[in-house]
Amino acid sequence: MSGYSDVQKAVRAEKRQIWCAWVSGGIVMAVIANATRDIAVVSAITEALFLGLGILATLAAVRMTSALNRKDEAARREVLDDI
Repeated sequence: MSGYSDVQKAVRAEKRQIWCAWVSGGIVMAVIANATRDIAVVSAITEALFLGLGILATLAAVRMTSALNRKDEAARREVLDDI
């Protein structure tokens, strides 16, 4: 049972790191977009670039979270089969 508990703690910690990094990146992108809003061409390019990067970062975070969920589920099944 301790093996599953260790996996569960590690998965929770990794998920927290993934989503904290996602939020931090979003904040940094918002600050940069706000700083460039007075320059018309740069602002438009920055917003378009950050929109694309935000979508890609979100997809990557969701995929990593899903992979961690599968890892956690596999560990849970392994423990339940042992009982």
